[in-house]
Amino acid sequence: VDYAALLCKAYGAAKKVDPSVNIIGGVLSAAIDLHVGYVNTMYGPDVTKYLQPLYGHGVAGCFDIFSIHLYDYNYNLTSGGKTPEQIFSDFTTNIRPIIGDKPVWIDEHGYNSISQITPSLQAEYLGRAYTAVAGLSNVGALFYYEWMDGGSAPGYGLLTWRGVPKPAYYAYQQSALGITPTPTPVVNSLPPTLIPTSAPT
Repeated sequence: VDYAALLCKAYGAAKKVDPSVNIIGGVLSAAIDLHVGYVNTMYGPDVTKYLQPLYGHGVAGCFDIFSIHLYDYNYNLTSGGKTPEQIFSDFTTNIRPIIGDKPVWIDEHGYNSISQITPSLQAEYLGRAYTAVAGLSNVGALFYYEWMDGGSAPGYGLLTWRGVPKPAYYAYQQSALGITPTPTPVVNSLPPTLIPTSAPT
């Protein structure tokens, strides 16, 4: 309720100053993190139980772009982890019906090449993510997380913490140029045991 009121008030004030400015709403993070015990699907009740009441308080007309982080924190792909295509499909099935045709920015997406998947698969998934998102309805942007390993979420970067390009770096470069990414040899990086792991929020 507080967020809905704040968003609508801020929207009106901002538009009075500059009617062309885009106001971003939602800014939701991933709903599933097995480390804290959630067991439902990524974009099932945890997100919709927040989003549906939010729309019930009239926020649909109080922002221009819906923002969400799309991750899957199930690090073991052999026991149910999701590919980029599956993550985006979950979004389309569970979130799109609530927000309607509102433009969307996926303002974070990525995979951890230390504790989640291999560097080569991280690169493959990056290319597949940008290919898949191009087919989604009214999605204007996909922001990859992140530039370099380090901080609170080591392993997600396009570069190692020493600045060495990972295969995902070259996949991102190719995607930015409109080229379908090709496999790239794995580069040297520190052993996973030397870097603590955590996930972005």
